[in-house]
Amino acid sequence: MIPSKKLSVLFMVLLAVAMAACSGVKGGGGGGGTPSSSTFTIGGTVTNLVGSGLALSDNTTDMLTIAGAGTVQFTFKTPVNGAFDVEIATQPSNPAQTCTLVSNKGTATANVTTVAVTCTTNPVTATIGGTLSGLATGASVVLQDNGGRANPYRERAVYLQDSGNRSHRRLRRDR
Repeated sequence: MIPSKKLSVLFMVLLAVAMAACSGVKGGGGGGGTPSSSTFTIGGTVTNLVGSGLALSDNTTDMLTIAGAGTVQFTFKTPVNGAFDVEIATQPSNPAQTCTLVSNKGTATANVTTVAVTCTTNPVTATIGGTLSGLATGASVVLQDNGGRANPYRERAVYLQDSGNRSHRRLRRDR
């Protein structure tokens, strides 16, 4: 039989071990630590992109330049933990476009693939002018605008055709 003094010491050691295991004190492999936080990717689709230089930002720190034409998929390289805010940092040019965002802000609880960027080409507003002189009687000149139909014009009346809206503009001939 075990003497009572030895039994008391054994009981105290076992009690100390049990209390240490349940104490929540961090230490060798017993868990109880801070759980790791999850990170998620932020991405989506750009549609109708024609120009170049479109740049997006997420939370004003992660910058992403979008290259391509038509419909382009994108994903930011830096994952986020929680809030995301995708904004247009630079609008495209050549041709100039205006892009708008949908579903660009929120709190990520999973990978986000629903940010939508839609681009529209800005109308070109330009004035075309010039002087035509020295055109001999009976001679003609051909003017063509952006790949529109070439039209020869004779004598005094010269017209310029705008292929975008099919309008004609009469130009005066200097005498």
